[in-house]
Amino acid sequence: MRWNIIKYVALGLIITVVVWIGVASKKTPVFIKSESQTESIPVMEVPKKVPETLAQLKFSFASVVKQAKPAVVSISSIQIADRRLQNPLFDEQFFNFLFGNGNLGNIPRQQVEKSLGSGVIIDPEGIIITCQHVVNNAKTIQVKLDDNQLFDADVIVIDAKNDLAVIKIKSPQEKGKIHFPFIPLGDSKSLEIGDLVLAIGNPFGIGMTVTNGIVSALSRSFNGQILMQTDAPINPGNSGGALVDMHGHLIGIPNAILSRTGASHGVGFAIPAIVIRSLLVAAKSDGKLVYPWDGLQLKSMTNDEAESFGFEKPKGVLVVAVHPDSPAAKAGLKPGDIIVKVNDHLLQAVEDYQVALQGVQINESLNLTTFRKNKEEQIVFKLIAPPASEDPEIQMLATDGPFAGVKVANMSPALAAEYNLMDFYRDGVIVIEAPQPLFGIGFSGLQPGDIIEEVNNKKMTSVRQLLGEMKGNMLRMAVRRGQTILVLQAH
Repeated sequence: MRWNIIKYVALGLIITVVVWIGVASKKTPVFIKSESQTESIPVMEVPKKVPETLAQLKFSFASVVKQAKPAVVSISSIQIADRRLQNPLFDEQFFNFLFGNGNLGNIPRQQVEKSLGSGVIIDPEGIIITCQHVVNNAKTIQVKLDDNQLFDADVIVIDAKNDLAVIKIKSPQEKGKIHFPFIPLGDSKSLEIGDLVLAIGNPFGIGMTVTNGIVSALSRSFNGQILMQTDAPINPGNSGGALVDMHGHLIGIPNAILSRTGASHGVGFAIPAIVIRSLLVAAKSDGKLVYPWDGLQLKSMTNDEAESFGFEKPKGVLVVAVHPDSPAAKAGLKPGDIIVKVNDHLLQAVEDYQVALQGVQINESLNLTTFRKNKEEQIVFKLIAPPASEDPEIQMLATDGPFAGVKVANMSPALAAEYNLMDFYRDGVIVIEAPQPLFGIGFSGLQPGDIIEEVNNKKMTSVRQLLGEMKGNMLRMAVRRGQTILVLQAH
């Protein structure tokens, strides 16, 4: 009993001391002294604050969504696509012997497909920007507004290079002229990594949906296209929708995700809004889209290349080739030059150069800071439309046989731009038309945009030379398709 009383008394003393220390610590600073220091460091308590106003209590994107969401639409289109169906009958040995490897069974069939996506009204007249793959080869297009109004629409501009398209709402005559809600274009060049963004679209066709995230990267390069990256959840159906900043301005068009399952993993991509300006100009005029041309082939520098030029680390981009008819060549730019700055934008990689050129229009100037033989120079020139060949020599290769109906032309910067090719091709022959095979017979394997580089191991520089070579026995043809070289052999 006596020990219990002692324990209770001791416990009471401990509690009293703890309470006293706690009260004292609220009145005076607590000092921590280190043996290696001669002075004590005061550690002040930071008072906890609670929200005092409704604005502090309710942090919300609602005001941005209310401003932007009415201008985001759902798009459904009916598309006709070719699908090749293999008929089991033509796998039989007898037909293979006659027609070779079952090509007769490679029958083209037209198949009706329905595509769902999103779009953004960027003009009160009902001009909508969306992704090209949402409306590609569409026979009919229907647009559904946020208030459930339905309208038909037509494609007026296609930009296959950037996977963009412009469509325009067809307003019924009885409704008169309608002013549609629209999202103003923002300045995607002013974005910084970490900026908040909202993605608005129609994922999986379930209805208009809003997600939020940040800008993860400003320049990701895919097949020559520069995209921004975001972790805002993007799913199938979001393509063509809106990526907006905190002012409700359009700064990107979601068009792709990186995923192994088809669902969002937080790695989404959007086309910077600055490239939309050229499409809007084309939509307001004749619908013909022409991007400016500099005639340069560039590459990012490696550590070894930087060292050979006397740099401690990679700096700027290296000029690999200059088209002789380009404004860059006429301004004096040469292979081996190093571009370190474009219009005051520092360059570390080719992607930086491509980002700097986004939004620059024809007849606008580029101011380049270059290094040549360790000497800094300023080179200024105006961008131009890619020139066409003075003599394209458009010809059909043959009227019968495997090359029947195949049309070719002399290469030019204009054709390279039209087919989204690397514009450093100075000469050569490009395929501009190739008919679809009929039951697999009479098909050369060529496609529009292919470059015929060699025939019978001879380099082809013109249509005239190609036709002359093909009058004899065509034994071998080397064709460039993108980064791949295809070889067609005569049997």
